Amino acid sequence: MPQKYNQNINILTTILLITVAISGCTTQKDTFDFKETDMKYYEFVYEDTECKDECLTEYIVHSNGLVFPKKETNTGGMINTEIYIGIIDKKKAETLIERTKTDIGNTNTEGIDCDSCQLYHIFYGEKEITRSFTTRTENAPGFFKDIEENTSQELKTQTPLEPFFIHLIFKKPKENAIDYHFFPDGTVLKEQFGERNGELLSSAIYTISQKDMDAMKQSTTNDIFASSDNLDRCDKNNLEWGYIEIQKGTSYKLIYTCGTGNSRADKLFSELLKKTGAR
Repeated sequence: MPQKYNQNINILTTILLITVAISGCTTQKDTFDFKETDMKYYEFVYEDTECKDECLTEYIVHSNGLVFPKKETNTGGMINTEIYIGIIDKKKAETLIERTKTDIGNTNTEGIDCDSCQLYHIFYGEKEITRSFTTRTENAPGFFKDIEENTSQELKTQTPLEPFFIHLIFKKPKENAIDYHFFPDGTVLKEQFGERNGELLSSAIYTISQKDMDAMKQSTTNDIFASSDNLDRCDKNNLEWGYIEIQKGTSYKLIYTCGTGNSRADKLFSELLKKTGAR
């Protein structure tokens, strides 16, 4: 074979390899590079489905010490939401988690649907294990109140983290609801829920890069908090419904959207669908 022909093949091969490499890098940038972890967590929730006064109390504790307390109250028809993200001592977090794991044992309830009731939920997860326990408050075993009080007490010692948080949840037709919690340190809690309230089917904890977190923060511009609910044409994105909940600094907003409109929240929701691989 002529030498010049060999050189041409080598050049073409090099160009092809470079093109494939660039294509691979571009593909990686289109979605989050989720790194699965061995972290454990539990989530305690009290909710009043009528939201008369105290609507919701939620605590999430991760085995790396990351904590997420959230409270919703109804004051004269106005729903007030308070979120404080922080870190507690890792050993204390692990103690709380192991105690909760022991309390709920192998329980897995199917959730409860009711229009006028007060419910307790406890969700627990570690690699390849997911447990859930949902009950009406009047039927709850005593350890529910113990978990609530012990968690509340330990979270008083938390060191605050940057007040940035995104909660993405969506449901496709004939599929389960997918729920992502994005925390400022790059921790991502993913949960999958069935049709009934509190029916946790699976859970996993991932991390994403600081670069991805920084990009999310840059995408969360101040005008997003002026966005309105918009569930029109959900079928366009192959969804039944969705919403995005955002805290950045002292600003907070929950917006129902399927990402089909033109508001900043619509665009961020649509962008996150792509980044999580849902589109």
